[in-house]
Amino acid sequence: MDLTPPKGMRKAAKDVWLSLAPQLQASGLLTVADLPTFARYCRMYVAWQAAMKAVEKEGSRENVLTLAKLDEMLRKLEASFGMSPSDRTGIRVEKPSQNDKGRFFAA
Repeated sequence: MDLTPPKGMRKAAKDVWLSLAPQLQASGLLTVADLPTFARYCRMYVAWQAAMKAVEKEGSRENVLTLAKLDEMLRKLEASFGMSPSDRTGIRVEKPSQNDKGRFFAA
């Protein structure tokens, strides 16, 4: 599977992609079908980092609410990819089964 970040993705999001995608793929938690959702996660993570900096600089109510919303969205996406130990306990990755022809030729 090609793990090249999508075109148009900003550098910070690409950095997140490049650091996590190989690990998730190796664990069986990232497939071709998951790439758009994973791209959204990478972009949202960068937005979350910016919101965290804004809260640390100026803890205004607006900044805190933005951070809280992003945090909630990220947690849901992270759960989808088994990104915490408790999330991984509920995820079962099954390898695709071989069809009859595949089993015959594998023997």
